[in-house]
Amino acid sequence: MTFLYGAKSTADFSATNVSQKLGVDLQPDAERGVGWFVYRSPDLGDGWTYGVRVAPGQPPFKPGFHFWFEKHQTLSEPARICALPSDLLEADLVKHGFAQANAWSELGWSHDLILSRGDIVFSLARADEAGVGIVRCVVSLQTTDSLARPTVSRTGRRATDDFPGRWSSEAPSLTSAARQQPPARPQTPSPAAADVLRKLVDIVTRLASTRQLTPGVINEHFGQPTRTMSGASLYQGGELGDGWTYSLRYNPPSAEFKPGFEFGFHNRDAAADPASVCALKYRAFRQTLLIYGFREELGPFENGGLSSASFVSGDVAIVVSTRDVMRINQADQCIMSLRTSDRR
Repeated sequence: MTFLYGAKSTADFSATNVSQKLGVDLQPDAERGVGWFVYRSPDLGDGWTYGVRVAPGQPPFKPGFHFWFEKHQTLSEPARICALPSDLLEADLVKHGFAQANAWSELGWSHDLILSRGDIVFSLARADEAGVGIVRCVVSLQTTDSLARPTVSRTGRRATDDFPGRWSSEAPSLTSAARQQPPARPQTPSPAAADVLRKLVDIVTRLASTRQLTPGVINEHFGQPTRTMSGASLYQGGELGDGWTYSLRYNPPSAEFKPGFEFGFHNRDAAADPASVCALKYRAFRQTLLIYGFREELGPFENGGLSSASFVSGDVAIVVSTRDVMRINQADQCIMSLRTSDRR
């Protein structure tokens, strides 16, 4: 962080300077093309590594910087890499002269944070944080690189949460994707991703009670689990297009919890186009649940806006938070992860 606090402009994000300041051996990034450099660390413990990537300053983009933690074991806990609470990062950047702005989303105030000083602009979304108890830790930090002054509107960030596998890839941005060659393909979801979401919505809309959420129901739609652990079942899907996959975890009932599930899309490519899995818009999902008789309960942030929406029918509660959706344009948010609220 000393390097970032002291950076005078985006010109400091050259591969030579970043290598020297951070003590890492940046190598040409063949995945991104000419001018891109990347470093991936050895194992930090429990399957965690970290990466550093720098992007070239080629109009219409400034030089860019991205740091992220990555896990390679499905059930790795984030406590291993929880070294920087997000509120401490925010306070320190402000103390070093960075100005703040917050981003909004269709669901509500997404608490995406824009921190800028000169031509350096950092963006911190909830997708870039991991929860360890009550502490939110930074697991990814990157710049916003358009030469145009950024608005407080985030696009193209993949939502994540403390769910197995979600940190197995970096949080992408459309600014990074736009810098790649060849040009972007048409914004259409893959049939495979659409089928996965159709199966998930079919399960949800048929539930009259959490008692009906059983391994048999999940198996009927998604096949046999990839692995089981302490009664929980993990279903991991194959390629959905452009490197995207999915995970679905079934959590069995206990004395304290009802049966439930956690679902999420993942991609190991930081600049992967989310269009391949953008098969279910939040607006359409909300309307479907309301038609099936679910009651909507909104969760406000303390200082304004909506942090989440819960859709309740009987003892079934489906939660969609700002971390579970990704805005792909000014009008649409896509469902990228989904879960039940399971405490009895």
